[in-house]
Parts: sequence; structure tokens; C-alpha cells
Amino acid sequence: MMTPAVKILFILTLTLHFSTAAVSSDSGDYTINMAEDSIDDAFTGLNHERMLTPVLDLLNIEMHKHEVLKKEWELFRDTDNDCKRALKIYTKNENNIFRELNTAMRTGRTNYASFGFKALHYLITCGIQQINSEKKCMDVYRRSKDRFKIEGKTVRAGSFWSSSVSKDLTEYGKETCLKIHTCHGADITFLSFHQKEQEVLIPPYEKFEVIEEKDIMGCNFFYSLKSVGTESKMKGEIRDYLAMPKLRKALVVLLALLNCIQNDSHAGLELIMIKKYHLNAAR
Repeated sequence: MMTPAVKILFILTLTLHFSTAAVSSDSGDYTINMAEDSIDDAFTGLNHERMLTPVLDLLNIEMHKHEVLKKEWELFRDTDNDCKRALKIYTKNENNIFRELNTAMRTGRTNYASFGFKALHYLITCGIQQINSEKKCMDVYRRSKDRFKIEGKTVRAGSFWSSSVSKDLTEYGKETCLKIHTCHGADITFLSFHQKEQEVLIPPYEKFEVIEEKDIMGCNFFYSLKSVGTESKMKGEIRDYLAMPKLRKALVVLLALLNCIQNDSHAGLELIMIKKYHLNAAR
């Protein structure tokens, strides 16, 4: 029987060797509903100061499977806040990370073990919460070249939603437009790689009521959404994937080995054996 420590390392190993984040384009028709299977954790009740170090440990592991993320994280190394650093990476459209992350989030809850952006998702969420800690409400706008269909009277994003304080960014589309009254989104313009967008980032757990309102954006389809609180199906599952203090010594060994064994099909078993040895030696 696996000890809790070895179980955590086993899960981490499986995640590293057998998972990749889903990738898709932003073209096609989409349904906006309550996104029941989305990765929607608000991390309510978790102590950020205690969480940060193990989350960064997990990020280091995840970056070994994502060279672009690793490169971007290093690029913004001078940012003095790790949550804001993650937001900067998100806003850089050219790296495509925002698309990979959001695609994986939309249907990833029931297969969270294979979700390759656990740490990045946490850091972006904490960044949004830090910037709008007072939950100030604002009207923002989202344009798309795609056809969005609304399903139900209350909806959620199902991923991070980029929006703008400007309703006139017509280059993003005139097919479907949303006016969104958000109370949990954060104005990240000061962090954005594209500040002209005046971006407000809305978290996946914010819930909206669909209300009747006249189109003010000149689009083929127009919807108005009003915040009615939050709803999260997830309750801090990331904790099952974090190395607690007594495991950090073993985690250093894991990180050192990853460069050598990424293409080794027997890596998972070897890592478990090595980790178990080091854990026993450290007791």
C-alpha cells in the first residue's frame, strides 16, 4: 500500500509523463452555460502565504513539460509578485498559453489529474483576487467573431474570460458581443502585454444572470450578463498535488532527474522508488 507521500509523487509522475494540455483554435460555435465540468476553483479558504512555495514547486515540475511556459516565466523574472507574473504571461497572446489553458479548463474538472496547468491556474486566480480584493463591480465588454449560444438563465465562463472596459474593439469581432457586469473580474491593463486592450480578466467561478437589454455594440448577437455571485464545484483539489515541506527535499531530486528521463517509459516507477528511498533516508 502506498504511503500518502508516495501517492502524491505517483500522481505527479503520471501527470508529467502522460498528460498534455489540450489545444484548439478559437473558431466555431460555442455554448455558454454553467460549465459544469470546468476547472472553476476559487481556492476559497486556502492560505496563500502557505500555498505559494509548494505551488511554485509544482510550477517547476509543470514547466518541464511545457518549454514555452518555462521560457515565458523566465522572461518575466523581474516581476516582484508571482501571481502578477502569471497574469503577464497570460496576456501575451503570441505565446498561445492563454488558449491552451482555457481550452483545457473548459472540460477538465473530472480529469483534473491530467490538467497540465494546475499551478498557473492557481497563480492567475490569486492575481485576479489580489487586484480586485474589494470585489468592485464594473461594466466590461467582450467581442467575438464566433457565434455564442446562451443556454439557461444563469451562466459561467468555464475558463478565464478576457474582456475590455472599451466596447469599441471591433477588430475582435461583430458576430457575438457580451456586455458583462462583473464584480470578481480584475482590471489587468497595467500588467498586460497589450495595454491598448484595457483588459479585465473574469474568473471561471463568477456566475451571471442573463438579462434583456438592447444591443449597444452593433453585433449580430448580443447578450447582457449581470454578476450574481460565485459558484465553484472544486474545493481546493490542488492540495492533493502539492509537496508538503517534508517532501521538498525529495522534490529537488525529482526536478533534477526530469531532464534525464522525460523520454523514458519506465521513469514513473524509477521515480517512485527513488523518492521512497530519499523519504526514508530523511526521516
